[in-house]
Formats: sequence, structure tokens, C-alpha cells
Amino acid sequence: MKSEHPEVVVGAFIFNSKGEVLLIRSPKWEKGKIWLVSGGHIEFGESIESALVREVKEEVGLDVKYEGVITFFEDIFPRSFHTKKHFIYLECKAKALNEDKLKIDGKEIIEAKWWKISDALKLNNKQLHFLVKKVLKSLN
Repeated sequence: MKSEHPEVVVGAFIFNSKGEVLLIRSPKWEKGKIWLVSGGHIEFGESIESALVREVKEEVGLDVKYEGVITFFEDIFPRSFHTKKHFIYLECKAKALNEDKLKIDGKEIIEAKWWKISDALKLNNKQLHFLVKKVLKSLN
């Protein structure tokens, strides 16, 4: 569906008990070749926290504790996304409550992996979304 308005979305920087962050690959971004974070749109009338908890559960099967918005970005017609969109990202921090229950559907999310931040930062911009890299640098 084409929209004439920006789409507000949440991004989930989910951390496990070892301090690792969960990164995913989706065919919607660079045909699945780039790592980024789980997340998605905020429904009308839905809080940021509720959207984050719902999207994470839908995409990777985890229950999370929302810890707040850590930054925001605007991305107008990102070339790496499969369709023309204008995004406003609310990047949030969350703690995995059941990290052993990680489950992906293989369609919307094709891979999910826990990463040490230092290892994720070694990826180049063709491997790790540049905005995700920016947030990880600030969290490191």
C-alpha cells in the first residue's frame, strides 16, 4: 500500500543475558544481505512500547522488556529497502526475557543471530545497516 505520509516504525536493540545484541536479516532489506534489528510499524493508537513488544514477538518469537527509546532517525526512500518508503525510526532498547525461545518464520526474517557489539561493528556498511552501526557505536 502506497502512503503519502511518513511511516513511524520501531527498531528493537534487544540484548541477552551475555550483553549480546540480536541482529536479523530480512528479504525486505538488500534482498536479505544486510544485518539490522527487528522491528516494524506502529499501529494507530498503539504505544511505542506495545508496538515494540508485538513486533519482536511476531518476528523472532521473543518476549522482551522495553527499556525506552534511545534515538531516532529519518530515512527518506532508503535504497536498501524493497519499496519506496519514508521512515521515521524510533530505535529502542529492550531486554530479552526468554532468549532461548528465538524463532523465525524464514519469510519475513530469514536469519537471526546474537552478536557481541564489537563483532557486529567489524561488519562493513554492505553487511550491517549504517544506522544500526551508528546506534551500536553509541552503545559500545
